[in-house]
Amino acid sequence: MSRDFWLLAHPDDEIFGIPLWFKKENDTLFHFMVTKPSIRMHESRKLERYLTDKGFHINVSFSTHEYVDGKVSQCITRNALLDLISLIRTNRPDRLIALTFEGGHQDHDYLSELTRLIASALHIQFVQVPAYQSTKSGFGFRVMKVPQFPYVTSFISPRILVVALRVALIYRSQWKTWLGLLPGILCRYSRFRYRYLVDEDRLAHNFSNKYLYEKRRRADSQREKMEIETLITTFRDLLVDES
Repeated sequence: MSRDFWLLAHPDDEIFGIPLWFKKENDTLFHFMVTKPSIRMHESRKLERYLTDKGFHINVSFSTHEYVDGKVSQCITRNALLDLISLIRTNRPDRLIALTFEGGHQDHDYLSELTRLIASALHIQFVQVPAYQSTKSGFGFRVMKVPQFPYVTSFISPRILVVALRVALIYRSQWKTWLGLLPGILCRYSRFRYRYLVDEDRLAHNFSNKYLYEKRRRADSQREKMEIETLITTFRDLLVDES
């Protein structure tokens, strides 16, 4: 049995990693940072009940600190970091899992880097799951595209397609999102191969000036880089204080 701790920004992000958690022998915790709108919290609880009834060891938790969608990097505090590290230590996971740093959503990128830092500090295996990213031209996006780094490939059951549809149906509040993403997700899963990164210490993206959220004027990549540099410095100071 593997104990997995998923550090995710939004309830529904887990749809990108179904082959990793759709295993009854695993003990899985989804920890979500963004808790507004609250309807997504209720939907994730519904998914938890559904999977528990099916015999899966899956639990859901939410941050006790307030985070705004798209602004996790601006909302996180020193106390929030300490509480998160304490929660991870309490759960004693074998793997820390996050979405890849790929320029698709600024919250995904920030939490990917944070998860990498925590995994390195606590000596826990770090796993990155691809979500979505900009195309090279900057127009449109690609779903679950694995970067050109060493990756792990696993062969998956056709049942994953059914599970992906079930997840989307539970998160009905995100129907606009599913119009754009679900076809790509189903297409990836229909290949019956799943690829992800393990213990890869490099950033997963290679899309300088082609961030999807920047193209859509939702965030600034230069600001994000500065916020991540601040995160690294703050995190190192925390470790020094703890020691």
